[in-house]
Amino acid sequence: MAELDAVIKGLNLALSWQMRRIRLMTDSATVHRWVSDGLSGKARLKTKASGEMLIRRRVGMILSLVEEFGLELEVDLVKSACNKADELTRVPRRWLKPSAAGPALVCAATADQGVERMIADVHHAMGHPGIRRTLYFARRTDPTVSKRQVRQVISGCEPCKSLDPAPGKWKRGSLEVAEVWQRVGMDVTHVRGRPYLTLIDCGPSRFAVWRRLRVQCSANVTEQLEAVFYERGAPEELLTDNDTAFRGRIFTEFVARWGVRVRYRCAYAPSGNGIAERCHRSVKVIAARKNCSVEEAVYLYNVTPRDGRNPWTAPANVVHAYAVRVRGVDRATEEPEEKNGRFAVGDSVWVRPPGARCDTRHQKGTVTGVVSDQAVEVDGMPRHVRDLRRRTPSVSAASDFSEQTAGEEEEMIIHLRPRDAADVDQSAEPAPEPASAGPRRSTRIRKPTARLCCD
Repeated sequence: MAELDAVIKGLNLALSWQMRRIRLMTDSATVHRWVSDGLSGKARLKTKASGEMLIRRRVGMILSLVEEFGLELEVDLVKSACNKADELTRVPRRWLKPSAAGPALVCAATADQGVERMIADVHHAMGHPGIRRTLYFARRTDPTVSKRQVRQVISGCEPCKSLDPAPGKWKRGSLEVAEVWQRVGMDVTHVRGRPYLTLIDCGPSRFAVWRRLRVQCSANVTEQLEAVFYERGAPEELLTDNDTAFRGRIFTEFVARWGVRVRYRCAYAPSGNGIAERCHRSVKVIAARKNCSVEEAVYLYNVTPRDGRNPWTAPANVVHAYAVRVRGVDRATEEPEEKNGRFAVGDSVWVRPPGARCDTRHQKGTVTGVVSDQAVEVDGMPRHVRDLRRRTPSVSAASDFSEQTAGEEEEMIIHLRPRDAADVDQSAEPAPEPASAGPRRSTRIRKPTARLCCD
């Protein structure tokens, strides 16, 4: 098929040169037979190749060119040794023969610091644009700049990573587990001004337990949580947020006594405990629409089938199919260590502050622990990887200067000079101190009490 394409290209070249008598020489017997039979009409094209229709189309194009332009096409079969087209692709055999084993060649590649400095300066001077626009302005200075060099410089630009950085990619995860009551999502929510401790199974059941809290504190949370553990057993893991009630010493001692592992979701990322958040919305909607109590709304949530048809998919009918862990006997399984994450312990990062806008500079932090592919601990606080950018030394001195002076702009003090000498004298005089005011006396005239007596 490739040789038929070469024949068509040769005919097009010959037609551009106004040639009418053409001699086609090929060393392929198959192509010779296809074209000769097509010109003479003695036999039909026969082939068992998978691209039979493509071959027929190319032979038809050759015949159409001969008929349309009145070409006198002669096809000759020659040996490969006599084919001039093969001579252009022949190389000496010694070129193809592998050379004898010798010392390995070593090549050292060095980066051109001058080019990187120029790209960084252009990138900063033009307002830190993206890769395409930086490449455009850099090539106006040096046309040999490549896109790879520009991408490498921009990837290490600290202002671009600390001010409204481009969205990053991370590995998506799932909060669901295969076992019932293995992982439980825990949170504190408020309904009609009253706090509730919520527990939702992250397994197949999605069973919910809500307990009313007198006060939102570690002691009250621990009391209600221990009552649930005595009733239904302790799960292997609690998934919760960073509320102060879950960070206290009482709560820490309680989970250590029951042998429960606590996983804190990322700060300012409610999706880290999305199963509990979705349950909150469902129960609150039921309570508001039916105008019933929270306990009744939780009951209706637990007895409603998840698929809307099969009663065995209801949380209340699925939750009892698990083995209760015995405190002090059954140990929680150890979670595997994350080795292929984007960040490692000790990395310097930029941390996106809560409610950050496009012109808000991110804060500096250090990775102190790796939780999963989606979450790492920055200075002890779990943060999502989408809010972090790796912090590296900048190439451009101008970028470093802008980074250092960004925090000093708010502390700038401007001194204004008085207009004339009179203003100078007035400004030189000390401001009169306010007189110390003593206790204020009432201006009401007091009259003696009239005491009337009668005999």
